[in-house]
Amino acid sequence: MKRPLSAALLLLASCSAPSLAVLPRGGNFEPDGEVALSGSAGGVGVSASNSVEALGLVEDEGVPGLRADLSWGGLCLTLAYQQSKHGGEGTLEAEISDDTISLPAGTMVDSEFDMGLGEALLTWDLLPGETFELGLGLGLALFDLDVAVTDELSGETVDPEAETFLAPLVAVRAGARLGPLDVRALLGGIDFSLDDDDASLYDLDVFARLNLLGAPGGAHAALVLGYRLLDLEVDYDDDDSNEVEADLDFSGPYVGLSVGL
Repeated sequence: MKRPLSAALLLLASCSAPSLAVLPRGGNFEPDGEVALSGSAGGVGVSASNSVEALGLVEDEGVPGLRADLSWGGLCLTLAYQQSKHGGEGTLEAEISDDTISLPAGTMVDSEFDMGLGEALLTWDLLPGETFELGLGLGLALFDLDVAVTDELSGETVDPEAETFLAPLVAVRAGARLGPLDVRALLGGIDFSLDDDDASLYDLDVFARLNLLGAPGGAHAALVLGYRLLDLEVDYDDDDSNEVEADLDFSGPYVGLSVGL
């Protein structure tokens, strides 16, 4: 009886052995949407928004990022981070202000918009399998926004304080494996309110992985082509009572090399 039992334990251990895939990647991230900035220097409340074109926000090319997937049995933990910058020159369509400066519509401006996004998502396979899989889970997102708009002629700057959000996420993971090609999709999202701040975040990450060496789930090297779509809505006040509203989409392709252990 000991031999069959030992064999069963060894088989179970081998089936549940953890695997790690690390994906350094780089790609483009293009903004679309509108932003409104309002403070005491411009009156109370946000009256109108400026499009990303009016603010001069542009596509960030070559955005670096890192993703790691740790799988163990039916569990999969994904950790990911990237930082993008979208500054540029534009002409305001509507007035913006903070607690000291007000810039009217028609002002030529130099804008900065920096965004960092980190995520940790843990899912459990509801439909495990070698060919198809589907999982649900939870996670956390940490994202920070830093916005500044400067009058090109006077040098005056509307500069609300940078803001950092920590939000829970609901996650959905899906995948299909067809020979050497592996297609994966991961969606994390949430609508939440905290201390009178409102935010909505939905992040979809889809990629195709072409295996070059080894096999997925173990030691491997694979070429990855992917696409990321981030839908972000925020409405918050900083410590100086400046109000920031943003309704933005960021999207773009990326390429990377997945290395498995």
